[in-house]
Amino acid sequence: MLFVQRLVLFISALLFFFGANAQTASRISGFVVTAEKDPMPLVTVRLVAGNGLPSLAGTYTNTKGHFELVTKLTGTHLLQFSYTGYNDTLIAVDLGKDILLNDIILTASAVELKAVTVTGAKRLIQVRNDGISYLAENDPMANTDKALDLLSKTPMVSVDGAGKVTVNGQSSFKVLVNGRETALFARDPGEALKHFPGSIIKRIDIITTPSAKYDAEGVGGVIDIITKKNVAGYSASLTASANFFDPFDLSTRNSRNIDGSLNLKKGKTGFVLGFDAGNQDNSLSRRQETIQPLVVTSFTQRTGNAVTRGSGYSPQFNSELSYDLDSLNTLIVYGAYNRRRDQDAGESDYLLTGTTAGTVTSQLFSNDSSRTLDWSTGLDYVRKFRSNPAKEFSVKLFGLFGDRDLNNTGSEFNSTGINRFILNQNESHDKQYTIQADYILPGKKKRSWEIGVKAILRRATSDYQSYLKNMPGDVYQLNAGNSDNFIYDQDVYSAYASRKFSIGKFNIVAGVRMEHTVINGDFIASHTRVDQQYTRWLPNILVSRQLKNGHFISFSYSQRLNRPYISSLNPFVNNIDSLNVSTGNPFLNPQLSHVGNIQYRISSGKIFTTISMGYTYSNSYILYGYLFNKATGVTTSQPQNGGISNSVFVNVSLNANLSERVRFTTNESVSYLEIKSPALGGQQNQGFYGRLGGNGTYMAAGKVTLTAFINYYFPTLLLQGGRTGYYAYGFGGRYIFIKNTLSLNLSLNNVFNKNGEFPFTEHYANQSFSTEIKTISLFRGIDIGLTWNFGKLNDNISKKKGVSNTDLL
Repeated sequence: MLFVQRLVLFISALLFFFGANAQTASRISGFVVTAEKDPMPLVTVRLVAGNGLPSLAGTYTNTKGHFELVTKLTGTHLLQFSYTGYNDTLIAVDLGKDILLNDIILTASAVELKAVTVTGAKRLIQVRNDGISYLAENDPMANTDKALDLLSKTPMVSVDGAGKVTVNGQSSFKVLVNGRETALFARDPGEALKHFPGSIIKRIDIITTPSAKYDAEGVGGVIDIITKKNVAGYSASLTASANFFDPFDLSTRNSRNIDGSLNLKKGKTGFVLGFDAGNQDNSLSRRQETIQPLVVTSFTQRTGNAVTRGSGYSPQFNSELSYDLDSLNTLIVYGAYNRRRDQDAGESDYLLTGTTAGTVTSQLFSNDSSRTLDWSTGLDYVRKFRSNPAKEFSVKLFGLFGDRDLNNTGSEFNSTGINRFILNQNESHDKQYTIQADYILPGKKKRSWEIGVKAILRRATSDYQSYLKNMPGDVYQLNAGNSDNFIYDQDVYSAYASRKFSIGKFNIVAGVRMEHTVINGDFIASHTRVDQQYTRWLPNILVSRQLKNGHFISFSYSQRLNRPYISSLNPFVNNIDSLNVSTGNPFLNPQLSHVGNIQYRISSGKIFTTISMGYTYSNSYILYGYLFNKATGVTTSQPQNGGISNSVFVNVSLNANLSERVRFTTNESVSYLEIKSPALGGQQNQGFYGRLGGNGTYMAAGKVTLTAFINYYFPTLLLQGGRTGYYAYGFGGRYIFIKNTLSLNLSLNNVFNKNGEFPFTEHYANQSFSTEIKTISLFRGIDIGLTWNFGKLNDNISKKKGVSNTDLL
């Protein structure tokens, strides 16, 4: 109760501060027309502090092409006009007085747009033929949000309380930055998305039906994060933020973070830099576990209580340098760096009943530390052709390198006097070399060919040792059965062809991708080899049609491939807990999935709605199940092939501009899943899961923006059980001050939960055992952030007619 009282006082003080800084409003109005002087309705009009910087206010034109924008800002800003099929136009305006603009003329774009922009709700959602985009630059909370927060608001995407992301109901997907792979998302995309700064994101493309141009990996599709770029001059931002369990007690700080961006464009050279560095100071969770054997084994029940405390440090950055050799040739050099250190210390108490020694108690002290370093670099050469601006040839080189050191120690003290001390060390190194060439050949009547070839050469090694001893003063002895040197090579050679054409009123994209994979694995100590070679022909087709009155429909089918990463292949056994171990499977095969999708979109004035229905089938599904050894009582977690999965999902998203100041978004997703595993005795499960939720934004007059969200997550379905459902909520706001260069952001998430905690329960069972795990984690979070935006545009931005921005990215 004391926390809630403090929170109410804190929010009241902020609202008083916001209101005390109110200023006299100025009015901007005018008309937007085509080159033929025809009025243009539903043109998006945004007021920005500088190109590439966040939107400060916005509206859209009415049926007569007229717009009116009221703001309390002062000083020189930019007015941006955007509409599908037309070049963006920027006009510099001096605020502090009423401004009446004459006809603003938008010119038609000379290139074919890759996306269809939603009218009425364009400020947050953009529609593509192959998916949908979230316009992060128009989200007032993006400055302090991370990519994971933005994805939670995006149609077709679901993010649960543990940060697990699913796309189209699938946990397998590919993450790109500006259409390219980077080291940031090479190892753990979900974790990297928690740290990628939203302040540098222009939009997030959710490609649910990737064409043959894209790698086949990622069953759910592709998440492509597009970063901001400048037309001329520079813009930059710097954000410092902290997350607290209780803002009135600094000792409860969960994390602290600093991130920023720099966008520079001068002459033929462009440069983009984004960085993020943060500390995880307090991570606390409690765990209660009960294992009940259903067969005769070495015990009748095992119960445990554990407390784990963790901390971490994670700096990362990504950059891009582009140079226009001339009007037709461009070179792009890019790179990324991601370093992470984690430390977790746990203390567990176990009670074992029904053993030959009677009731046995034990204590386990564990300490896990990991150090990860991933970095990448790449070079793109892009060649345009004077005869046709849409014709393009490109060659891309990419290198990805990673190192990871894991150290686990466990000290187990048993009431029988039989103690156990263990030390595990696992050092792995990954290298990936990629070369590809792509060619776009446009034809007449919106027809075109896209063809390309690609080679990916992956080299990985894992050197792991496990040591044991029985007394604290003894010398560790090598456990040869859990020690080896694993060498793994994977080469993927691919080629694709994709054709865009129209039949009547239907637009069609059809293609096929061939991928040939060669795998060689060698366990040095055990003299065991893994040799695989397979070829997959992966077709895809997308048929779409624009209907009357803003209605749109599309049908698609594709085949997707999910290759296991080395962490799933590594046979090292994590046996810190002697009765609960986990290991990889070096003999895993790739998962092939058939994906079908139907989408229906309605754009009606201020409301945009998407209804998506899909089906996914795989008879080579990779399952993570538990095996119970009744002879020893050991539970083992190991991925297995051969699972059969049938999934049907429905996703409904609605984006509405209820007024010039109020925006509402809702995203509902429900799936029905059937899974079966012949490898696990034919065990099967089926049921519904999904998410319901929405978020709203209120843009008050002047410099204040308020936001709120609430989501409910259905229970999660697993092969051998599931996880309980839960709900999450939050609200916050942004206040801009000091000549619009500084903004204060406040977010309060799940602040009224009892004790600020979140309990959820997992249960697993088969014919041999039943397990229930209850985990209680800190769920409350109060984020406070301060963002500084600054920049300078070149003088070639007209204060009368504006300039055109043809950068579609």
